[in-house]
Amino acid sequence: MTRTWKLTRRKFFIGMGILSGGLALGIPIGLPYLRRSVFEFLSSGSTPAGVDGNPQLWFEFSEDNLLHLYVPKVEMGQGVHTALGQLAAEELELPWQNVRVHQAGTLVGPVDSFGTAGSSSVSGLYSPLRQLAANYRVMLTEAAEEWTGTRMRLIEGVFVTSESTEEVTLAEAARLDREWDEPQEDAPLRSSDTFRIIGQSVARVDVKTKLTSEPVYAYDMSASSGNTYFGAVARPRVVGATAKQVSKDVAVSMPRVVQVVIRDDLIAVVAETREDAWNAVDAMAIEWDYPQTVDQSDIEAILDPDSDDAIEVKHVGDPERSFTSSEEVIVAEYSTPMAATAPLEPQSSFAHMDGDGIMRVRAPTQFPNQTAQAVADALGLDQERVDVTPTYLGGGFGRRQRVESAVEAAILAFETSLPVHVGWTREEEFFLDRFRPPTKHKIRAVLGDDGHVLCLNIGNPVVMFCSQIFLHWLRLWSGLILLLLEV
Repeated sequence: MTRTWKLTRRKFFIGMGILSGGLALGIPIGLPYLRRSVFEFLSSGSTPAGVDGNPQLWFEFSEDNLLHLYVPKVEMGQGVHTALGQLAAEELELPWQNVRVHQAGTLVGPVDSFGTAGSSSVSGLYSPLRQLAANYRVMLTEAAEEWTGTRMRLIEGVFVTSESTEEVTLAEAARLDREWDEPQEDAPLRSSDTFRIIGQSVARVDVKTKLTSEPVYAYDMSASSGNTYFGAVARPRVVGATAKQVSKDVAVSMPRVVQVVIRDDLIAVVAETREDAWNAVDAMAIEWDYPQTVDQSDIEAILDPDSDDAIEVKHVGDPERSFTSSEEVIVAEYSTPMAATAPLEPQSSFAHMDGDGIMRVRAPTQFPNQTAQAVADALGLDQERVDVTPTYLGGGFGRRQRVESAVEAAILAFETSLPVHVGWTREEEFFLDRFRPPTKHKIRAVLGDDGHVLCLNIGNPVVMFCSQIFLHWLRLWSGLILLLLEV
């Protein structure tokens, strides 16, 4: 049975909040508590929920005594990879030039179910990552002393004896064949007055790759060997439309078209070049079933602060009597339109199924675990068979919570058994963006003879929570909220 989705004021605000990557709520109950809880969480120094605390998943040494640090936080221009590298180098007493930072994936490196959000990457990992590095330093010290049979001290990444007659690098200690047990108690952290790297200006770890145009963004990704194929997806003119009938004969016969894929609501083409894929999609005759649309006039009516459906959030005193008895009421109206996040880099992802039956995905995602789950659900695979490794992000702004191109690329790679890259056009990015909700505000005030405010009425269609962490929590539950909207 088909149900008609009735557009109500309440559903509009909830839906627009989800569309923007968060949820708009009308009552700010508990906001001081939430802010205090966020502060206590970030300043506690404990490992954030979902972050793996095994040092050997984070740290790896190569023979040239280079530290390879695998971090779950993604780099989107904020310099987080450099900052986290500084934390590790400080506690492991390594020169900065010996540090290399790599992006962890969902199957490689430490697990982080929290994702990258809320400006919490450094504040949330400041103490935990330092503690992991300090504990690993103790483990390596014990290994070096056990091997040499003498007490040693660590200087610039090298263990030396008091007589400096014998040296063991961190890399040599890390490769010793022994039982590796983490300390029963946390090792002491370096005092801030001895810092040599934390708090200092150092060369960013991503400068060279960006200046030399190495492939670090999702749009740059390609197969490590052999050909890369390109996917394009048919888009209706209205979001939410479904295909009633598809004629793919012309597209199939076009040169360099490898396969037309129709799976559930996905209609796409895989071709030898991106332009051929786009052209083939344009050549398909598709009859769409369009949903009920919402006009700008409908939105304006819903946003009207004076609507009979308006919800009063807080009421103090008797402002209405002051407004009716006063000769001069100051009135001001403000509005903001829907706005796209418009990241510099449009959506794009690369996917291929490797010889071990693992779907490997490179995507610009702030939440790789969520993206891996979405890919697994779309393909009917266990999540352990999906590895999502984030690329550098060409802008985030909350848009990278959902990475639809990752699912599209994975489906096309799965259906064709080929390495497939899906790169959206700028038009697609704007069309399917995660929009900021529109707002409309009407403010009325009465001033006394001394200029002080006697009464104030602020008519808003909705009050937004500002806590980034709270919004992140709400995003995690957006799927449940969407289900509730259908009830």
